[in-house]
Amino acid sequence: MQVTHFIDGAFVDPESGCDSTDIVNPADESVLATAPRGGPEEVGRAVDAARRARRRWAKTTPGERAAVLLHMADVIDANVELFAAVESLNVGKPLAAVMEEIPVASDCLRFMAGAVRTAQAPATAEYVSGHLSTIRREPVGVVGAVVPWNYPLMMAAWKIAPILAAGNTLVLTNLGALWRSTR
Repeated sequence: MQVTHFIDGAFVDPESGCDSTDIVNPADESVLATAPRGGPEEVGRAVDAARRARRRWAKTTPGERAAVLLHMADVIDANVELFAAVESLNVGKPLAAVMEEIPVASDCLRFMAGAVRTAQAPATAEYVSGHLSTIRREPVGVVGAVVPWNYPLMMAAWKIAPILAAGNTLVLTNLGALWRSTR
């Protein structure tokens, strides 16, 4: 199986001359797929796409962001067996162990969907006599996030959820191969 990069809402081929790597099942060392390694061109395209998306995403309401996170959780919950099978192959864990991890990913998305709706009021107080201080939460921009090899889907959810909840966009990658469960 050949996999590729997912940038700006589409699967894209890497630039010519890009190295590739095998995605190997650590349990039996079988090759699951071959994936291109992203180079500067792919990183640039991904960051540019995230910057463009940020302009609109940063203006969404907490309710709109929560709805997206809840939809992501619903997709995971509706496909637990598929995600578990892919994750089991990705990391070489027994299927029974991975079946317990998948709900944690959707729960993280649901938790952040709730948190984003409750953490929006600015905090204003007189922390120093005669001076009024206000804490205002604003999106900071594009965030780079790296997913480890041992819990790709769960760790992706733990990174994606707070980043999107805060109104930021992200470029998600990993060290090594492109894990199929986090695309």
